[in-house]
Parts: sequence; C-alpha cells; structure tokens
Amino acid sequence: MATIRYLFRYLLTHRDLVLAATPPPDRRFSAPSVGVRRAHIAGLLRETGTEGDGELLTESLLAYLDPALLDHLVHRRGIPQERVEAGWRNLLEIATDSGDGVTRGVTGDRRPAHPT
Repeated sequence: MATIRYLFRYLLTHRDLVLAATPPPDRRFSAPSVGVRRAHIAGLLRETGTEGDGELLTESLLAYLDPALLDHLVHRRGIPQERVEAGWRNLLEIATDSGDGVTRGVTGDRRPAHPT
C-alpha cells in the first residue's frame, strides 16, 4: 500500500511532466510503466487469494492510477487527493473481500471486511 500511496503523490506532484510523457491513446495501456504497475497490482491480488476475474480487477484498480484521470479528479473536479487514495483502498478492499465478511490483506492476514 505504501508503494501505491507514493505513486499517487508522485503522479500528482509531477503531473505536468507525467501528462506530457503519457503515451498516445493507442499505446497508453501497453507502455512499460503501465506494465510494471499492472504486474504489481496483479501480484497483490494473487497474494491475497482474490477470487473472481483477476485480470479485470487488475485493470479496474490500474485505471485509478491513470495520470489523466488523477489530474481530472484532483485538479479539475477538486476531489482531495486523500479521498482519491481512500477510494482506491476501498476498491481494493471490495476486490479482496472473499464474500464471507473477511478481507484478505496483502500479507495473507484475515480481518473483518466491515468492522461491527
């Protein structure tokens, strides 16, 4: 999670540079940097034993890290960066919820998905 938190901050702090370096739409999702992020997220989902379509869950979580979307949400819509980060974590928790009320953390620990 610390890596993703750092990535959010990096992308937003250096947004002009990151946006200028973003590949054109026909290569945007095959760029090496996106491949590294995709592999990292897919690994986290595998490590947690996430059920469901891991490939599409990975792409959904990866979409949150798109520089243009982050710029739009934070700088155009005015959504606080902390809220965007929390939304990503919430999506990850939903994705790793086993359906039995237990969310599996990235280290394989089991904790209630929704504390009572």
